[in-house]
Amino acid sequence: MMETIALHSFIIIGAMFQSLTGIGFAMIAGPFLLLSINDSYAVQVNILLNIILSILIAPKIYKSADKSLLAKISLGTIMGIPLGLIFYSNIDINTLRLLVGYLVGIMTIRLIYTSQFSSSRIKSSVFKELITGFVSGILTVFLAMPGPALATYMGETGLYDKKTTRSTILLYFLFAYTLSILNHIIFIGVKYNAYKSAFYFAPSIIIGVFLGTLLVPKVSEKLFKILIIFVLALTSVALIIGTLI
Repeated sequence: MMETIALHSFIIIGAMFQSLTGIGFAMIAGPFLLLSINDSYAVQVNILLNIILSILIAPKIYKSADKSLLAKISLGTIMGIPLGLIFYSNIDINTLRLLVGYLVGIMTIRLIYTSQFSSSRIKSSVFKELITGFVSGILTVFLAMPGPALATYMGETGLYDKKTTRSTILLYFLFAYTLSILNHIIFIGVKYNAYKSAFYFAPSIIIGVFLGTLLVPKVSEKLFKILIIFVLALTSVALIIGTLI
């Protein structure tokens, strides 16, 4: 009973963070879904819940998203998803989690540095945006975690405010996770229990989105950047520790 309450609580918190900052659900709720379900289809549950979350938010943030960036990131994602499917089917998940944990840690340190020294920010380019989408595509299929690469890129360029960053990431998630679950359905198969679990946890997603939406106007640009860095750092630590213990 307590485990069920705790899992619903983490799903609510994860959904709240994601609706507030654009990222957070896969990092906060994902590990607990894995522990609770203890099966590979936990990743598919994570993807389905993210689709529900994105559908709830998309109508409110569509106009604020950067459509040009979104198009290029999405193209990169389409190219990255096939490689993600290969990883999902053939590579030990703990090995990749560890590698991604270290990579996100490096991204976080870099983002902290660029937030302090604007001269160190990277210049945006079509190539970098395609690569960001490519990496996100791989991580979407394999770990249901497309957010870190895009959040880091948008933060490092220094070109996007809170509203644009949040809206672009959340709208991208709707595309990335939908494309990901379609690939799972076609090439791997989605278990009935994955749909059943997603339906069961949907009310917690709705509560989290409602709470996050209420908090958005209260978060300043500075606090928003701090929250992004916090979630990225939390992701890195969770992936590394979760793999090693």
